[in-house]
Amino acid sequence: MDLFAPGSGVVANMLFWMWIVNINLAFVNVLPVMFLDGGHVIGLVSESISASGEGKMVSSLSVTASTAVTVCVFCIAILIQ
Repeated sequence: MDLFAPGSGVVANMLFWMWIVNINLAFVNVLPVMFLDGGHVIGLVSESISASGEGKMVSSLSVTASTAVTVCVFCIAILIQ
């Protein structure tokens, strides 16, 4: 049985769930709650560390780490297929 054959409904089901997750994520992002936004958390941490002069280093390290994690997740997803 071909999962992506016309009439199987797999693509429609996948698009439906992607839409549901996207809408729910949009509602969460609209909420004015600071701790739900990772960018604000990293900014607050780097500001608190900046008193010791290491705020810029923490900020650039967090950007580098999050980029590396994102690239690794995409590579794993590609390799699984």
